[in-house]
Amino acid sequence: MLKVLFPCLLSVCIAGTVRTQAQQRPTPLIQPILDESILIATDKPVYFPDDTLRLAIQRDDSTTTASVTPIVAIEGMKLKPAGHNTYLAVIPQTVTPGSYRILLRIVDARGQRFLYETARFVQVEEYQDIEQLGRYVNIVPLDGSSDPRTAATLIGEQVRALRVVFRRDSIRLRMGPQFVTIRTTVLLRDGTTAQSIERRVLTFRSHGDPERDRAMFIQYRTAYGAYAAISTEELDQVRLPLDSLPAWAIIKVDIDPDYTLESLHQEFRGRPAPLTHEARHKSKDGRIFPVEVRSNFFEYDGKRYSVSLVSDISGRKQAEQERRQAEEQRAILEFAMDRVQEGAFLIDNDARFLYVNAEASRSLGYSREELLRMVVPDIDPDYLRERWDPDFRGNLRSMTLETRHKSKDGRVFPVEVKSSFFQYEGNGYSLSLVRDISTRKQA
Repeated sequence: MLKVLFPCLLSVCIAGTVRTQAQQRPTPLIQPILDESILIATDKPVYFPDDTLRLAIQRDDSTTTASVTPIVAIEGMKLKPAGHNTYLAVIPQTVTPGSYRILLRIVDARGQRFLYETARFVQVEEYQDIEQLGRYVNIVPLDGSSDPRTAATLIGEQVRALRVVFRRDSIRLRMGPQFVTIRTTVLLRDGTTAQSIERRVLTFRSHGDPERDRAMFIQYRTAYGAYAAISTEELDQVRLPLDSLPAWAIIKVDIDPDYTLESLHQEFRGRPAPLTHEARHKSKDGRIFPVEVRSNFFEYDGKRYSVSLVSDISGRKQAEQERRQAEEQRAILEFAMDRVQEGAFLIDNDARFLYVNAEASRSLGYSREELLRMVVPDIDPDYLRERWDPDFRGNLRSMTLETRHKSKDGRVFPVEVKSSFFQYEGNGYSLSLVRDISTRKQA
């Protein structure tokens, strides 16, 4: 019998991705066509979905009349001019990670059109957020325990079948590749270590297509050299190499999220300039928190070193999350308000429109921008100031009345207005829902 200890340590190592300014490099692109060289530069070496791509071109002949327009071969993305020879585009959320060639559309002085394939690419990667191990990692045939007194007891055959299984469908969408370190330690009765093995593997959510999964696997394995030794079978499960064991042992399996720092090492070797990136740190008590790392690289006595200043950005991340949630809630509210049949108007104490929905704009013939520059008397020929006077409303919380509205084309029609009054930070407001009652009046 073998006493087996399986503590899954859900700790997170520093997950820092370094992104730096892309190097401009002169490339003689189209001399047979324009007899000039062009510089192409992008602001980042790697992009993620929703990132903004900034691309600039520099031409060495200012007298040429030919036009040059850059194109990136990403479906659904179009570069838009943002200044002299500068272009912007947002990387689509649906883009497949990979390298996308930069093309040039050329129209020469005679109006002839050319499409030139450059040697420059835009590299797009998936998000690489760290998923919780408990969501997708299991130890088979039996889960263990962090307490030796309650650890699972396995026979030799079970130990030889011991493996770590990845439930890939449980990895959330857009989490990207998951890097995992598996440390297997064999302890003897006296507590000494008989064997210690460490494996670094990666897995990712299955796309449901074996061919696409294989293509993504090859791409990841190529990009992250530290994981080049893994096989496609290990995307789903990793067998633990425990063929030779003593008669009695404790097998300890530690599984930790891992994040390759290969990109940082590449930057360190190739560009000793200050770098700033975000990562996550883990405190002694297990708390994981976001940090900003500012690294400065230098050489001393023929060796390279870095000095990093680390700032806890938990407050900033919380504020960003709250802002995103507020923006999402506002977007949902506006989406819902644009689908009600009544015109909706948010009005302040001076009878100015602060918000109008799509129906309000449609019924009056004004754009939203026009209405937000107007006041109630501009659309209500029967407007009475006292209706909006706080002293007149007193403690009224709501009011229903009939009046008339005047559209942009001069048409006047009867409406029913249901207004709710409220205070916010010491100021009074009214939310009014307006319905056209022309049909009812004609009946």
